[in-house]
Amino acid sequence: DEVGYDGGDTDFPSRVEYLTECLEQFGAKVQVARIHPLVGVIVANWV
Repeated sequence: DEVGYDGGDTDFPSRVEYLTECLEQFGAKVQVARIHPLVGVIVANWV
């Protein structure tokens, strides 16, 4: 079975920039905390 990300165009997880852009398009205030080069936390607030 194939696993698709970004709408199925790629076979690897979405980049932080893509995810934050999507969340901002829905009106969220986005904060990103980078814990490690491979690990981070994305916080989206809709207020």
